[in-house]
Amino acid sequence: MKEKSSFLGWFTRQSRVRTFSKNRMIKSQSVSDHSFQTAMIGYLLGVLHNDSVLSHNQKVSAEEIASFAVFGYVHKPLLGEITKPVKNSSDTFRAAVEATESFIAGKVLETLPEHLRTDFTHYLSPSPAARETQEYRYFKMASKISYFITAKNESLCGNKSMDQKAVRLHKEIHSFGSNNPSVKKFIVEYLPAAFLDLDDELIAQSCGSQFMSYVVEASNVRRWGTAAAIDIETVSAHSMQVAVFSYLYTVLHNTDVDDAWACPDPTKILMCALFHDLIESGINDLSGVSKHELSPLLRLEYKRLEDEVTAKLLMSLDGLQGDFESLLNLSEDNKRIVKNADILQACLWAEFEYVVLKNDDFKGIYRRLSSLVDDKCRTDPVLKQLVRVFADDANAIVDKLFSDCGVPMA
Repeated sequence: MKEKSSFLGWFTRQSRVRTFSKNRMIKSQSVSDHSFQTAMIGYLLGVLHNDSVLSHNQKVSAEEIASFAVFGYVHKPLLGEITKPVKNSSDTFRAAVEATESFIAGKVLETLPEHLRTDFTHYLSPSPAARETQEYRYFKMASKISYFITAKNESLCGNKSMDQKAVRLHKEIHSFGSNNPSVKKFIVEYLPAAFLDLDDELIAQSCGSQFMSYVVEASNVRRWGTAAAIDIETVSAHSMQVAVFSYLYTVLHNTDVDDAWACPDPTKILMCALFHDLIESGINDLSGVSKHELSPLLRLEYKRLEDEVTAKLLMSLDGLQGDFESLLNLSEDNKRIVKNADILQACLWAEFEYVVLKNDDFKGIYRRLSSLVDDKCRTDPVLKQLVRVFADDANAIVDKLFSDCGVPMA
């Protein structure tokens, strides 16, 4: 196996690249936020599709749609956000951009140890046949819906520069919805909640399902509320990165297990990771120390509140609870994988704040999380291997990513 890999660095940097980079934004959105939102919308579109078809052969993999979204923007740390009008300014420019995106994706694959690449190729570098599947089409539609939600919310907040984009994207998704029952159902029953405030119970309850309120609010909830973070991290950006870490952990685990029955599906673990903090949209992020060490009563009552919000979220998915129950109430095995990925991601974020940005407010946080990761590595050989190979370059600077692509930097 490779001694060191910068693979995770390509995904941690996505939280520092902005969407709609040519526009003035009231509330900026990172590529990680957009990726998370697209994955959640894509999963729901897949579930709605499967709920509407009678034949098993017509069903799609909702997990695959979400996985395309998680891995589908790997080129953006180097290319940034090239808007659709710019990309389509000429056929030759569009072809050049698409070729460069494919080139970057191929180089990212090469950062992985060779025996792991098969599990990532389908999502990082989809074949022409994969791009023609219903799953890939739903991924692209989910991405467009996510962009529309961001543009519309900016417009509703008074950002006039986003009015035209919101109108154009609205027409595009409604045009697609007129020919696709699943998209149409999403637009009618789920999309309205994307523009409402979860805190206003009366308004939220009047729009049908509140699911999209939770999804959109995840990009507004900031983590590390008790620390003066220099680099702002949202719940959605954190969840997206934990999804990548969890997928990688599962692939590493499965390569060392002979019994196929003991091999969890990486895409299902990825989905568990995407959902693991979704309820924080309703109750905010509370640090582990505040939650577990300040007061036994607070710990008990917070757990009760988490269960209450989880039940409320499931109730808002009328008729679809079976597809979401296992994602919001994890099995012990899945919870262990996601928790390990969650702690490692938090440790690496704290390392970036303390070591790279010289933020002393994260000194104790980083040391505590680093010690916790070390303790877990002593009893978890998969986590130990992941840390040994992937952790050092998880906060790689952009020069390192250019170097991965064969571009020498001074």
